[in-house]
Amino acid sequence: DNYRSVTTDEYDNVFLLSNYNSPVIYIDSTESITLSLSGSSGSDDNFIAKYNRSGILQWFLQISSPATDYYYDFVVRNNIIFATGYFAGQIIFNNDTIVTDNVLNADAFVAALNEIGDPIAGISIVGKGNYYEAGTIVGMDSDSRAYVSGYYKSQQIQIGDSTYTSSNVNKSDLFFAIYQHPPKAVITGERMVSCHGLSDGMLQVTPYFMNGPYRYKWS
Repeated sequence: DNYRSVTTDEYDNVFLLSNYNSPVIYIDSTESITLSLSGSSGSDDNFIAKYNRSGILQWFLQISSPATDYYYDFVVRNNIIFATGYFAGQIIFNNDTIVTDNVLNADAFVAALNEIGDPIAGISIVGKGNYYEAGTIVGMDSDSRAYVSGYYKSQQIQIGDSTYTSSNVNKSDLFFAIYQHPPKAVITGERMVSCHGLSDGMLQVTPYFMNGPYRYKWS
């Protein structure tokens, strides 16, 4: 078990990215209660955890495939978390299900989550062969574009709608990709009115992958 990366946001919250294969994991914080969760569902699994500036655990997210998967890096900005690494088998990120041909073939992936730990989207970089392809570094700009670098050993990889062929047989090459997710608005909080006719209800909508100012229309 190990920590891969640690980062903070503008509010001094701390985010941890870790890989583990223990059957049970214990998550500690400055609170007196220690969280105990079931561990790895495959040979290697991963988690992202958020602590506030006082060291109190805010949330803990496990997203892994039944086979081997590994998160190498992540970045937090604009209320978005981008993570990258590799996976084998199948992983589900919200409405996106990404799969490999078989459990011997590991593909690179880029996943987007929000700052309350909900998966937003996921995409894979598909290798044509039983090799390990992986994203190793991810960054994000002010427009919420993801910049991903990694390696691949397959003769061909597919990034988006494009296919790239390597001339290095059984040797690894590098790739660099930029992803722009379509603008998305997600309901992140709601409270029903306490009684008919009152106006004490609340609906919180958070925009992602876009910059303000925003306009909205009730329907």
